Amino acid sequence: FEKHNLSMKELLEILHAGGIFWKTDAGGVYTSRFWSWLSILDLDQPPILPFDWIPSRSGGWLWWRGSRVIQDLTLGNQHVEVIDEFPFFSYLLSDLHPHVLAMPFAILAIGVSLNFLLGVESFHGKFNGIFEWMRSWKFWLTALILGSMAFFNTWDFPIYVGLFCLVWFYSRITESGWKKRHVWEFIKNGMVLGVTGVVLFLPFYLGFSSQAGGILPSLEFMTRGIHFWVLFGVLLVPIIAWLIHTFRIKGTGNTLIAGLRITLIVLSGLFLLSVIYGAILFSFSVVGDQWAQSTNPFLASLGAKLLQAGSAFAGVHGGYPAAEVLKQSLLRRIVSPGTWLTLVGILTLMLGSLLKPRVGQSELNTTEGNVATDDHHRSKSEVFLLILLLIGGALIVFPEFFYLRDQFGTRMNTIFKFYFQAWMLWGIAAAAGSAILFRSLRGWRAVLFQTTWWIVLAASLAYPAIMLWNKTDQFFMADWTLNGNAFIQRYNPDEYDAILWMQKAPLGIVTEAIGGSYSDYARVSTRSGQPTVLGWPGHESQWRGGAEEMGSRYGDIEELYETRNWERAADILQTYGVRYVYVGNLERSTYQVNTGKFDEMLMKAYTNESVTIYQVPMGIGQ
Repeated sequence: FEKHNLSMKELLEILHAGGIFWKTDAGGVYTSRFWSWLSILDLDQPPILPFDWIPSRSGGWLWWRGSRVIQDLTLGNQHVEVIDEFPFFSYLLSDLHPHVLAMPFAILAIGVSLNFLLGVESFHGKFNGIFEWMRSWKFWLTALILGSMAFFNTWDFPIYVGLFCLVWFYSRITESGWKKRHVWEFIKNGMVLGVTGVVLFLPFYLGFSSQAGGILPSLEFMTRGIHFWVLFGVLLVPIIAWLIHTFRIKGTGNTLIAGLRITLIVLSGLFLLSVIYGAILFSFSVVGDQWAQSTNPFLASLGAKLLQAGSAFAGVHGGYPAAEVLKQSLLRRIVSPGTWLTLVGILTLMLGSLLKPRVGQSELNTTEGNVATDDHHRSKSEVFLLILLLIGGALIVFPEFFYLRDQFGTRMNTIFKFYFQAWMLWGIAAAAGSAILFRSLRGWRAVLFQTTWWIVLAASLAYPAIMLWNKTDQFFMADWTLNGNAFIQRYNPDEYDAILWMQKAPLGIVTEAIGGSYSDYARVSTRSGQPTVLGWPGHESQWRGGAEEMGSRYGDIEELYETRNWERAADILQTYGVRYVYVGNLERSTYQVNTGKFDEMLMKAYTNESVTIYQVPMGIGQ
């Protein structure tokens, strides 16, 4: 589970391709109430005829749709894309985005928290507080590991600092009972580790910018229960089974009621907070319009900004009246309660087990030095799994009511980032919980759990089995290689030879054609390692929080290739410190390239039948 984390969507793909639940109406058109109700992109459309149990789809990548299960729906019944990527999909995509690069370090951060919990007696015996702990090398190693998460994938930093501090918080309560000062310790530890983690990676932050721009309420947008179970079903089955088993051993009726009360208070509070926040944002349009007409310059300026913010927020909701949006935020959660009912059950069982830990002071005293008994370790490990479930649950709950504002303007990216970490945390809990249940259950409980477990696992394994086959063209490879540029050598040998030359050339900025994402644009810099003036504009805008830093680069490079004026071309080369000008087929198809000025004023450093690389002399470019 924790290594691959599989979605169950492919089982639905098989059923869809096989024509299950489809029938023809009087006009001979295939219709299905089930697939319309399911409302997953492409699956709500009739399958390709004739029916076949091997999924296929005309247009688009079949394997790609595994990361697009959740469908947010506007009040006007328009679908809003949501990214619900999971680890195996990321491996299959083989695109080293930050969330993939950060995975081993996230596992390391989880290990650090577990290590702290298992050795907490020796820790509290040595250090009386956070500032005394700061004198130890262990603090700085912990801060270095947790701080690295921001460097790899910024969203992960507060998550794993929170995990570590929650483990600390629990250990303190276990050691000395509930005290108000432990809440302050939790906050103080988070602040100290957070600040120290930032300081240790300060050079990164000095040049860092983000597209995140605050928090907005998620009103009519929420995750339907069926989509939630399609995504997480393979984890939910062992998690819920293990929670029931754990509660039977560790929980009581009082802790269950307390857990339910806490869960309902938190979820209700988050919902009310999102509604109140949404109402305030909607009111910005009215208040802003009134203030914008004020003769007071300050009020007029503030009113204009409020009007702009309110109008933008209303635009996200299709311009519908605030009252309708706020009403639908409640009605949709009542009509489709699957997700929050599942979360209520999980969080209630988890808190019901966690609020009354078996590890008491008497058990702590049975250990000698830093060595604990097997029972003691097992109990603490199970407590750690409960904490992982709590953090994972919080990550899933948050996008149900709020999302981080970015250039997409929806909760798409928040779901992506938060769910991905939940996959990892819940994947570990599901794997460990499965092992515990396989070892502990007896009789009919063991038969029921193991049968269900194998069925759910087999259903989820349909994705890697079929999608590996699909993405690799039935494993029919012309050549098996780790060389990511090998396909260029086969289909565009001139460009391959030019890129090989660029890889060996002295470091320098190269200009090339600029265009859309997920295309051949930015190919030269990507495959040669040489820096370029501008990559994919859409992604650059996302990474840098807007287009301001890009400036006029897009138009300048177009002008560089097309202008006949050498002085203007030289000015552009000098502005960006260009060392190489790359002219290939993509540049010729994108621009009306004028090579005369380059032939006359620059040296041809490399040339073949379709590619010419010009080198800019010192003083003009770099």
